[in-house]
Amino acid sequence: MRRLLLILAVVVAVAIVLYMVGQSFVAKQVSEPTPGTWEQGLPTSPSVRASGVVVPVRWMDLSFRTGGVVGEVLVKEGDTVQAGQVLARLVTDDLQREVDAAADALAIQEAQYAQAMATPTPLDLTVAQATLDSAKANLAELEAGPSPRDVERYKLQWDQAKNSLWAAQAERDGIAGSESPDYVVQGANARVASAEISVRLAELAYQEALEGPSPAALASARAAVAQAQAALDRLKQGPTAEEKTIAEAQLRQARQRLEAAKAALAAAELVAPFDGTITALHLRPGQMISPGQAAMTLADLTEFEVETTDLDEWDLSQIHLDQGVTLTLPGLGNRLLRGRLVYIAPAGSTLPSGDVVFKARIALDRQEQGLRWGMSARIEFIVTGLK
Repeated sequence: MRRLLLILAVVVAVAIVLYMVGQSFVAKQVSEPTPGTWEQGLPTSPSVRASGVVVPVRWMDLSFRTGGVVGEVLVKEGDTVQAGQVLARLVTDDLQREVDAAADALAIQEAQYAQAMATPTPLDLTVAQATLDSAKANLAELEAGPSPRDVERYKLQWDQAKNSLWAAQAERDGIAGSESPDYVVQGANARVASAEISVRLAELAYQEALEGPSPAALASARAAVAQAQAALDRLKQGPTAEEKTIAEAQLRQARQRLEAAKAALAAAELVAPFDGTITALHLRPGQMISPGQAAMTLADLTEFEVETTDLDEWDLSQIHLDQGVTLTLPGLGNRLLRGRLVYIAPAGSTLPSGDVVFKARIALDRQEQGLRWGMSARIEFIVTGLK
């Protein structure tokens, strides 16, 4: 019996020793985690955990400011581009014609403006003065009426026309009394009729010479003098304030039309706003595209951050800006990264489950090799020391 009790005591003692050794081994395993795992370097203080995704700090969906047919796509997915580089272009034939027409209209308007504002040359003044002198001379001649010599000249022309008529009549009468062919008789009659018209015209001219110029002729001559005088005065005085205002407004409108046409042409080009990489294309040549419709995605893949995807409103109350954050990325072999909370969305969004989550952004302390847009991340915010 005593032997049996001794054996039992030895077994119990061995079991106790084995248990203590096992606990020591487990404690050592917990306190010294395997490098590169989620547990490595994590604080033992209370924390808030969340899931996230790696995103570029700077990215943008690009779209045309105007609609139309896609003419050219100058890049492909994966291309690296520089700020200001043209990425795609709509069909611009009509827009280019509008620019050309507006440029021509502006050139004409600029020439007219320069002409209106220019100081008159001596030759311009001489020509204007000669035009005025000629108009005045014509008016003076009309107002003076025909001279006796003019009246006599018109009287003689009337007498001469009558003599020509009598000669034509005598010739016709002589032909009519003979056995001449019909065409000879008809020719004689035609010459008589023509002579009668000449007599009447000469008579009217003689009567007009006796009566003097008509009121309409005098009014026209006076208007010509006034117009010539006004033209000379404008040359001497230069443009009026109203004329300057009108000319400047017309020139300004022509420039604005050209700028608008150029802006419409520029809107038909899709230009990179910053250096980056084309990560997605949503258009092809010949495709009709609307203003604002996503055409491609541009991202700067040299700098990444992490956005949370499931930070709920209870956890939100336990974190604050600028606090340290630890992150583990499965896509990088569970590599541990560190960062800082730089943004919390002012408004939350509701998931299909009904939970309300808030987007937060975490700036990385350093950019790791191998980071890619869309990689998942496990995030831990340390809440110790909140004020």
